[in-house]
Amino acid sequence: MDGRTNRPGAAFESDAILYYPHIEFFSTDWLKQVLTIWDRVYRVVPSSYSPDDADEVREAVDAGLVVDLRLTQEDLAQVSNQFIEFLDSLRWRPDGLHPRKETSRIHEEKIDARLRPLMRGLCQKVSADEWLQLPREIADGYMLFLAEVVARRRNLPRLTDDPDLFTVLQFYSSDGNISDFVYDREASEFTSALTMEALIPSGIRHVPMRTVLEFRKQSAEGRMQFRSGLATLAADLAEIEDPQFARERVDMFMNALRSAPEVRNNGLRVFGDHFTSMLLSVAVPMALAAFSVFALGAPFDPFRGINIVDSVVIGAVAALGQAGLEYRQGWSPSKATYFLGLEGEFGNEHKLEAPQFCRRMEEFIND
Repeated sequence: MDGRTNRPGAAFESDAILYYPHIEFFSTDWLKQVLTIWDRVYRVVPSSYSPDDADEVREAVDAGLVVDLRLTQEDLAQVSNQFIEFLDSLRWRPDGLHPRKETSRIHEEKIDARLRPLMRGLCQKVSADEWLQLPREIADGYMLFLAEVVARRRNLPRLTDDPDLFTVLQFYSSDGNISDFVYDREASEFTSALTMEALIPSGIRHVPMRTVLEFRKQSAEGRMQFRSGLATLAADLAEIEDPQFARERVDMFMNALRSAPEVRNNGLRVFGDHFTSMLLSVAVPMALAAFSVFALGAPFDPFRGINIVDSVVIGAVAALGQAGLEYRQGWSPSKATYFLGLEGEFGNEHKLEAPQFCRRMEEFIND
């Protein structure tokens, strides 16, 4: 894309993604859109559970594009150890981790044997088919931590269709290193969301899955260029500290970002000439200096969102704590978290606006 294939992350072209936190997909249309970007979607499925998939999802499963990932004992052991250590190490516990009345389900096979007694003690109901009904905050917290460990051990980025869980996972990904003052505009480091508007033909929702699968055979290069361009952009944003040097980098990967979607969208015209929007966000840790590259005037507010090019916007999710620099320097595209939303989730048809993930983080931290 830009010739910098030797620097860490520049050639990162992850062809697979880990879907979390659910097993079934809430929308077949959403899955079709995912498959125009990634080659395979992994999901965590207990060995004794048979997913209740729609017919079109089963077509993708049979084609090897949706892959059931079975947890190993090492997965469970690491999640158990690190989840407990993580909770014990918190300087303060976010309001969102205090149990309330809403509940969520977790299958017992996703919990290490050592942790099951604790979880059973917290659950409100145990069903006959090994599902635990837990307070939603506890269940979501554990599942996010499970996604973090499973993805790290397999070097997979993560993808969700839930904006709340996308936001909260940034808390776990940074080892809880989120400032309790989420909107600290003077912080030197932030976790941020890079959001872009990708054009998807509206007709893709009305064609059968087999047509999407056939199209994929003709669009492998476009998908690879798109993923590589986005990963390179995210990797560069995480590294930038010097605003003057950053301007040169920005121009380089902006050209790459503009060219990759064009390749994909030309191929997508087989589904029709009417296009709709798909909002794709990726979480990236950034230095405050990097935001100043994109700000046209002063003062600027990283939490309001800054348009860095047409249909691409960056906005802070939360201020990082004192260890933010260490987290940012250790970040790579394989640690990325993605959110994909269907048309109308954010913004409007006239101007792309930064998703307000920061408000969701504020609710999680301080309610």
